[in-house]
Amino acid sequence: MARPLRPEPKFFLSPRSAEEYPAYLERFFATRGEATVLGEKSTSYSDDPSAPERIESLLSGFRAVFLLRDPIARALSNYSFSRDHGLEDLDPGPALKTGEDRPLDLMAAGVSTQPRDYIRRGRYIDTLEHWQSKIGRDRILVLLRKVIQSSAQSQNDIRLRSENVFPLRHVCGHIEEPL
Repeated sequence: MARPLRPEPKFFLSPRSAEEYPAYLERFFATRGEATVLGEKSTSYSDDPSAPERIESLLSGFRAVFLLRDPIARALSNYSFSRDHGLEDLDPGPALKTGEDRPLDLMAAGVSTQPRDYIRRGRYIDTLEHWQSKIGRDRILVLLRKVIQSSAQSQNDIRLRSENVFPLRHVCGHIEEPL
């Protein structure tokens, strides 16, 4: 698994990902050895409508894992991140109400997705339906963070299931936070 770096790899957001793929493997998976499954955590993939096709073009048959957290907790965490990084100057109430109406210039802000889309980014069904339309339901695994954290036993069950469900070369996913 590629380490969840800050910033995250976000490799498949680039239109040049095909050309840069060998360098990406070397940078993030240099110690992969004989690994048959590789994975990466980049939350921005869920916000880029082209990401599924871009990934598929290089990793035909890839599987996507979406680890979802409570949308309210996600929105507040997103707000705190934006505030802490100088991307938000409003108090939480007004910021959450008006975030989508106050987009930032992504290049100027140095971000890959609209940091003020606090509510929209928690509408997981929209993202999941888009990804399903692009790669099919059978290649998507949706996990709820709260369920996974509830017990060590459930974490072991998930690991065992994942080994059986994802016997392919690569797994790319949208994971809100590392476990």
